[in-house]
Amino acid sequence: MRHLKHIVGRCKEFVNFNADSNISMSSKRAVMRLLTPYLKRNFLKNRVEKNQLIDRLINDGFSSITSYDEKSISYLHDAFIQFCSKHYNVSLTNLDSLESFLSKSEIQRTPAMYTQDESLLAELWNKEEHIGLAESYLGVNRSELHGVGSIDCLASVSQSKADDDLNALAWHRDVDHYQFLKIFYYLTDVGIDGGQHEYILGSHVQTPFSLAPIHRYKEGALEKSLINFKKISVSGPAGSGFAEDTFGFHRGTPIKKGIRLLMQFQYYSKSISWGNEVDTER
Repeated sequence: MRHLKHIVGRCKEFVNFNADSNISMSSKRAVMRLLTPYLKRNFLKNRVEKNQLIDRLINDGFSSITSYDEKSISYLHDAFIQFCSKHYNVSLTNLDSLESFLSKSEIQRTPAMYTQDESLLAELWNKEEHIGLAESYLGVNRSELHGVGSIDCLASVSQSKADDDLNALAWHRDVDHYQFLKIFYYLTDVGIDGGQHEYILGSHVQTPFSLAPIHRYKEGALEKSLINFKKISVSGPAGSGFAEDTFGFHRGTPIKKGIRLLMQFQYYSKSISWGNEVDTER
């Protein structure tokens, strides 16, 4: 056990080398993904925050945030429809036509439109409200943060074409970095059976050995191994927002009718890069 702790400690140092280190980024990412589930999340330890939102994130891994400006939602709808039209080489005019196309084509989840595809996403990623939240939660100076923004769409398909594991509809953790934060906004109304997001409160600081391997899990396995298992379902009108440490267990849920557009922003330090990140502007 002593030797294992030493190895883990050395690997943690490895993945936290400065971004200009001569160690290849692919090697750093591989070791980070392998070891992070076995590391204690010390950046959250013994922290007392006056800001209630940050305090909820530290304790629960989740917090609702101010809704997104509805005036800009229609613009993002149009931008995403244009993106899908180009990607699928079809003529789509609105969300109804997108829903019809995905249903007929049995496509459960579209590719994501990223910050490099739409300048407004880069601007929103850099929004002071978002940067300040990430900086405070992660304890990382904003000059050392980067990340990506994206929009994707989840649709209803027949059971034979559904792939819940591939499309993130089964319980899982994200391992984008040792410490990272995601901010989400629904861009369509999301009710029960409408693709609502689900999260296990407090699971971002629980890593029982049985749940450390990074793969998809059944809910029963989580109930058995996690202390004070508490699942929440997140529904709401278009514009509803929430911040989440997605190292905690989470999933999307299958849609029975309609589509769900979700915008997300990811924040993590520059010691790890996945490509096409946006840097802070302030």
